[in-house]
Amino acid sequence: MLRLPFASLTGKCLPESALRHPSDTIVFGEKVSGSEHFYMDCFEGQGNDVDQIERARHLSGGRSSQVGYSNYAFADGSARLVKRGQLLYPLNLWMVTDYWRTNRVFSK
Repeated sequence: MLRLPFASLTGKCLPESALRHPSDTIVFGEKVSGSEHFYMDCFEGQGNDVDQIERARHLSGGRSSQVGYSNYAFADGSARLVKRGQLLYPLNLWMVTDYWRTNRVFSK
């Protein structure tokens, strides 16, 4: 795994051709209220995909609710509501490579 200091990523970009599953790859999502994070870093701490995203902002009983939806923008240009429990399992929709899409998944 390539690990670079975050500061060295300034001005870098991911080529569009690297997005092998654009209709199933999230590029923007709702973050938890009060979060000061700007970038998604799945390898920071326990991973921003675990502790910085709001998985059930709409039609739920709050952050600890086991039901609900949140809005996400995908690399193909679409925007969809994703039901809690379908964001990180069976595929991690934040990941770009097939390896990390299937090896960094979390149960419902």
